[in-house]
Amino acid sequence: MLTTALFGIATFVNPKSGVGIPASAHLPLTLAMSLLLASSLLAIATNMPLFYESVKTEDLRLAVTELWGDNPNDAMQRVAATHVKEIASARDRNKWKAWMLVSAMGCEMAGLAFLGWAVYAVVHST
Repeated sequence: MLTTALFGIATFVNPKSGVGIPASAHLPLTLAMSLLLASSLLAIATNMPLFYESVKTEDLRLAVTELWGDNPNDAMQRVAATHVKEIASARDRNKWKAWMLVSAMGCEMAGLAFLGWAVYAVVHST
């Protein structure tokens, strides 16, 4: 979408076309381009790999060598605590990604609104 918007803008800005953008469209066009760029960057950020907390190798070695003989209830409690820790970490990381995605969508909607305002200003400038 950003590419389409930029090509459309370039058509108006091209000095060879003899067509210019009216002053009333400069602000909404600048805001639209900025917000659409921000939207793209935020959307890319949602795909950034994050480090999720997991069981460390050293902890597994310790469990095998020193805790192997624990009674089943203690072992199940440790396993459950480890799962809770991993789930909490995943939820925290996923919340961050969700906010990035929601922010990207908000920037995109606002950018499109400003682009509509700019188009309106161009069409009604004559």
